[in-house]
Amino acid sequence: MLNKNLNRKPNETVLKEMQAWFRDCLGCVAGRREFLLGRYMITVLDDAGDGTAVVDTYRQFRRSVLTYEKVACLLVFNNPELYAESGSTALDTISYLAQQIAPLARERPERLIRGGSVHQRHAIKCPVTSALTLFDDFDAIAFSPQADDKNDPLYDPLMAAPYPCVNISSDVFGFSIFVRDRFLRKYNRDISRARPDDDLQGHLTECGALWQKIAAKTIRNYIAMTDTTLCPTYLSEDERYWIANHQDPAFAESEKRAYRHEMPVAYTPQLIDRWVRRMNGHVDYRPDAAATKPGEIM
Repeated sequence: MLNKNLNRKPNETVLKEMQAWFRDCLGCVAGRREFLLGRYMITVLDDAGDGTAVVDTYRQFRRSVLTYEKVACLLVFNNPELYAESGSTALDTISYLAQQIAPLARERPERLIRGGSVHQRHAIKCPVTSALTLFDDFDAIAFSPQADDKNDPLYDPLMAAPYPCVNISSDVFGFSIFVRDRFLRKYNRDISRARPDDDLQGHLTECGALWQKIAAKTIRNYIAMTDTTLCPTYLSEDERYWIANHQDPAFAESEKRAYRHEMPVAYTPQLIDRWVRRMNGHVDYRPDAAATKPGEIM
């Protein structure tokens, strides 16, 4: 039963609750790392109306990405009718979120809730090579409080958050920043100024292995929070693939089914090879980042 008598919480309260969730409950290890480093832009919005607030907030995020000040963005919508205790469904929430994110999408909202995608492409100075690079996997993903309810037809804790929200991030850009951070900490200079005796290849290989471990830990966190009899969530024995009851990078899905997704070990070697070729002066370097593949239906 819908409860329409809920009072709107102050945006400041919603923000504090979201920050506490990021700190204490977030299953994504890489996401929590960026939050603790202050590079996760979390903004609470009321109904977006004509979409101006969404567009303005995203433009601010994009400017922050160019300077590496921010790595990911979370748009949180403070709508009492979609609070966890409101009686609304996950479908209600993703339908609402599809309308709110429409100013950033090429597909119509009704398509977005059926597996459509919201891709943003940005030319950014690569955190590793300093070359202008096209990152085309800044994907928007919808999250809803009701996705954590086992009685909801769209039960999927991986897509749950305390309030309706849309996350925008790039896995490839996130990995690039991770590589840059570790080099800076180790050598006290930017990786784009690596010296011949810095063992650049060893550093990149080590970071690829660590990124894989971070992803595997994230999937295990997801498995621990999920009733896998209702929502299949698994990591393959060789840790090259993981199974989820949704497709990355779909914005949202009104029907659930299992998909197989690549782990970082499947794509980081290609990305590392591109970086090394660029930093060694190869003229055939492609000015676009290697992209992750969409999940494959099982």
